[in-house]
Amino acid sequence: MKKDLLDAMFIPRDAVYKEYNLSTVGNKQLFVEGFEAIKELSSTLIRLRVKDGFLCITGEKLYVEYFGEGEIMIRGCITAIQLK
Repeated sequence: MKKDLLDAMFIPRDAVYKEYNLSTVGNKQLFVEGFEAIKELSSTLIRLRVKDGFLCITGEKLYVEYFGEGEIMIRGCITAIQLK
């Protein structure tokens, strides 16, 4: 019933259920919305806490271009994105 109500009101599920959302541009850019915390940060691994565990982004020359409340923009050569 809650899902039907959300659909009728055009409210995105991620806003209510605190889900995260990923957007990529090739393997060079990743935008994550709805993460809880940065747990590890290096040029080869960025580990973010999300509702279901940890989002692990691996690659080379990774860096954070933008960081805001629950949002992060990661750039570099991204080789893998895993939920652990």
